[in-house]
Amino acid sequence: MKKNNFKFLVLAFFLMAGSSAFAQFSAGFNLGIPTGNWSNGWGLGWGLDARYEAPIQDQLNWTASLGFNSFSGKNGISSATIVPVTGGIKYYFQKSNAGAYIGGDLGIYFWSSSGYSTNRVGLAPVLGYRANQFDFSFRYNAVADYSYAGLRVAYLFSGK
Repeated sequence: MKKNNFKFLVLAFFLMAGSSAFAQFSAGFNLGIPTGNWSNGWGLGWGLDARYEAPIQDQLNWTASLGFNSFSGKNGISSATIVPVTGGIKYYFQKSNAGAYIGGDLGIYFWSSSGYSTNRVGLAPVLGYRANQFDFSFRYNAVADYSYAGLRVAYLFSGK
């Protein structure tokens, strides 16, 4: 059942991505640092993601994201992977698609390690800055037992 849910979410993401309603696409590199009890068993993580962003109104955009993150294991524990599938909003302080912004993502985080897998709903407040074709952001992914702080550096492809 979980595999069918994941396939459905990925399919929905790519169907929306093909829609002409999307303004921009970005591809990013992520660094993650586990927090809380989770940091006892896992260390620094890295990952890649894809994000679409479209306007709701001036200075306010909605987003849809799909990512892959891998966290190294500590003390003989195998690595863990997290696949976040999220949607959210961004508010730009100065003008649309430029400068500093705040935002938030809500979605499902698929977690797996050593043959065990689960999924959790997570929330990620975001603080970022967009300069020309680059987007820099810090987020805290609050995901039950698997929360982590993250940095994202992304390249923005030209929008419509």
